[in-house]
Amino acid sequence: MSSDLDAVRKGLEGHLPSAKNLSDEYIGILDKYLLTEPLALAEADVDFLTCQNVPVPLLTLIRAYKTKVSDERQRKEDERQRQKEDAEAKRRRDEDERQRLREEAEAKKQKVAPDMSILILERLIGTLPATSPTIEDLSQFLLSTLEKVPVTLQVFQSLNRDVGGTDYVRVCTEQETANIVATFSTRIEEIIHTSGTEELTAYAVTKLLFDVLYQIDRRMRPPLQLGLVYDKNATTKNTWSVPNIESTRPDGTLTAAYTLLLAGEEKPEDEPLASALRDVKKKFNEPFSSIHYGRLDYIPAYAAAGKRVQWFAIKTQTAELVPILDEIDFSTEHGRAKLLLVVVNIYKLLLKLKEYLPKEHGGLQMFKKKTRHGQATVTPTHNSIVKVIYNAPDYLQRAATSFAIVTAAYDAAKTTTHIVHAVKGPFLDAATGTYRVVTRPLGMPVQANNEEEIRQIAHDLLHALVVLHNASICHRDLRKPNICSYKDSSPRLKHMLIDLESVAHVGDPPPLDRFDSWEDATLVNGQYVEASDLFQLAKVLKELAVDAGLVLSQQGRQFLHMLSSKARSASSLLDEQWVACNCDRGVSFSQD
Repeated sequence: MSSDLDAVRKGLEGHLPSAKNLSDEYIGILDKYLLTEPLALAEADVDFLTCQNVPVPLLTLIRAYKTKVSDERQRKEDERQRQKEDAEAKRRRDEDERQRLREEAEAKKQKVAPDMSILILERLIGTLPATSPTIEDLSQFLLSTLEKVPVTLQVFQSLNRDVGGTDYVRVCTEQETANIVATFSTRIEEIIHTSGTEELTAYAVTKLLFDVLYQIDRRMRPPLQLGLVYDKNATTKNTWSVPNIESTRPDGTLTAAYTLLLAGEEKPEDEPLASALRDVKKKFNEPFSSIHYGRLDYIPAYAAAGKRVQWFAIKTQTAELVPILDEIDFSTEHGRAKLLLVVVNIYKLLLKLKEYLPKEHGGLQMFKKKTRHGQATVTPTHNSIVKVIYNAPDYLQRAATSFAIVTAAYDAAKTTTHIVHAVKGPFLDAATGTYRVVTRPLGMPVQANNEEEIRQIAHDLLHALVVLHNASICHRDLRKPNICSYKDSSPRLKHMLIDLESVAHVGDPPPLDRFDSWEDATLVNGQYVEASDLFQLAKVLKELAVDAGLVLSQQGRQFLHMLSSKARSASSLLDEQWVACNCDRGVSFSQD
């Protein structure tokens, strides 16, 4: 019988590595219920097994395997979706190019000039200023008529009936039939109904703002192309909120290089513009992430209600909202012409502002929700991460931890700059089982280019581990994706541990399905203890050195050996000469 179980165990190890640590009883149960093959285990009926009194630890292991398989399927599906989206984007680019060639061929056949939208736009955008305009100069910049909006003769004549009607437009003498001229002219002629719901205001803003910016961007050539991504749903607007955490996503967002460059709020026509403005202030009431915005002083924002819109600047360092233009009423052709001129100049402004963004910040696209581990989502805002875990009790049970321990870890983190902070939460909704937390600061993926940067990473993470270990808590999932770099008022990058949802008390029983980054040598006598975190940190530092093609100095290699030896504490390792720590052990957190 033992030999039969050994054969079953060996077969299981191919897809369930932790099978080698299972008792004969557990192996026998898996064999009894025909759960030894990957597909059978992945589709196991946990409810049925629960009724059969299968031991809880084995049920937890089965759930973990099912989740792991589900995650892998989701990852593959996400990859297929990404490839599909890339293929669709390529198809659209190819179709645009084929359409351009068809138009050129048709033009030649009919002796009509090809579409000149690109040349018209390049004249319209013109030469960018040497520096971005100050907030005080934005009004003059956005209303500049050095280049007016090109429209058809018919639209120009219609506007010319009113005094000052043609202040913002000109007849396009280059090519009146160009596609971009048709876009501008149609937006001015079209009467957009906004009476009633907020969705109609959203539709008007989409037509006159976001869609126009997109039409300009898709026709431009580098370096005058922004690569804009805008998120605007005229039906639902996709504004989201969660219990205990106020809505953080603006009604309209526009990003470039992963970073929010324009945002706004909309209200129905029967509400005052001040109501939309209050929402802008509520959602941008704290400084922006310096890792994303660097030297950028402000971003433009709008507030809209019905056919009224007003423009503001949000200061990135203080979140102060500064009005830059008077209210624009776009219920008339003249008002829509004025708004289009502003939108064109907004595009020019965004081109200049983008130059001030840090070249490399990595991370996630702002306000773009990402799924993690099949049942968790993370969504970056302009300065925070909103993390949600669905069916959190199951998630925490599989990780062999609890909400109380996670909360204790976030409480401990308040004393150091080297662990991410919970600025709202964590919360666990007992009725729905949903976990939520808002963390700060935003960071970027950790990397190192030289030994000094590896030393700084080691220094910062040792400080993080001192804090956790002093609270009798281990991180347990210490790997590169859970380390971020960020900026505060200090001259160098700082580094922090993130993802505290897998922490546990020192020596707590590890989950049956161990974390992927663990090795057999990670544990000490079968337990995850403080030395296990240090062992995992040594692995990360070695990985960073390999990624950078570095051979560490003898002193650096000796330090890594001490880190892996399981004979030292995080606190004592900070005293080593290579780490060169001369700071306090745990300092107050400076908000990003």
